[in-house]
Amino acid sequence: MGRRNIQNYLEERLSSDINQEQLFSSADLQNILMALFTGDGVYPAPQTPVSGFISGFQVTPGSGLIVNVNPTLAATAASGLVPGIGFFFDPANSVGVSNSDASTPSVPGAGIDLTDSPFRIMFLNSVVSLALSAADLTNPRYDLVQCKWNQTVSNKTTRQIWTPTSSTTGYWTPTSVYKQQEPDCTLSVKTGTPGVSPVVPTPDANNLTVCSVYVAANATSLTQSNINDLRNLIGINLRNNTQMTASDGTVHSIQLVLVSPGVYQWKIT
Repeated sequence: MGRRNIQNYLEERLSSDINQEQLFSSADLQNILMALFTGDGVYPAPQTPVSGFISGFQVTPGSGLIVNVNPTLAATAASGLVPGIGFFFDPANSVGVSNSDASTPSVPGAGIDLTDSPFRIMFLNSVVSLALSAADLTNPRYDLVQCKWNQTVSNKTTRQIWTPTSSTTGYWTPTSVYKQQEPDCTLSVKTGTPGVSPVVPTPDANNLTVCSVYVAANATSLTQSNINDLRNLIGINLRNNTQMTASDGTVHSIQLVLVSPGVYQWKIT
C-alpha cells in the first residue's frame, strides 16, 4: 500500500503504532475501492466520487406496515457478491479522526477510528425490519427508507490495562475491551406528510436514499407495488445513465436495467 508507519528497530513499540498501521491500511484500501467503484464514469481522471449501493439493500413488504431491508434476495444469492454493500463519500472525513489509544478502553470505539478516508464502506449483514407509523385516516403519504454509515465494535475480551501511579510505577487491572471494529449501517424510516398529493421526504443529512413507500389512507398492510426502489446503484467506474461517445460519433447510454425482481444488469442503449 502507500503509507506506512516507520519503526526504528530499537524503538519501543506502542499500541498506538499498531492502530496507526491499521488506519493506513484501511484508508488506502478504501481509497482504492473509491477509485474503482464510485467514479463518475468520465474519462480520463479526475473522477468525482459518488455514494450509492453495489449489492443488496432491496426492500420488501413485511406483515402489516412493516418493510424488510434485505442483504440480498434469493434471485441474486448466486452472484457471488458479498450481500449488502454500500458506499458513502464523506469529504468532511478526508483528514481522518484521532487514532490514539482509547483512554477508556471499555467504551466502544473510544478514541479510535480506523476510517481515515472520505470513502466509507457500509455492510448490511442481516435483514432489518422497519415499522412504519400508522396510516392517516384521510390522506395518503410517502415514507422514506434511508441508510446512514456507522461502525460497530465487538469481540469484548479481558486484557491487562496499565494504570500509572507515577512516571515510573503503576499496576495492571483486568479490563474488558472491544477488540474488533467493522463498518455497519443504520437504517431508518422518515415519515412523510399526508396530503392529497403527497411528496417523498428528503433524506436526513449523511443518509442515502433506499426507497420510498406509499402508505395509502387508512392502510393496514403493504404490497411490493407500494415500494419504489430509489437506490443509486453503482458499478465499477460507471454510473447509471452515463453518456459515452463511440468512435463513429454516436452517443450511447449505459443503464442499469431491471431484468427480474431485485436483479439488475448493465446495458448499453
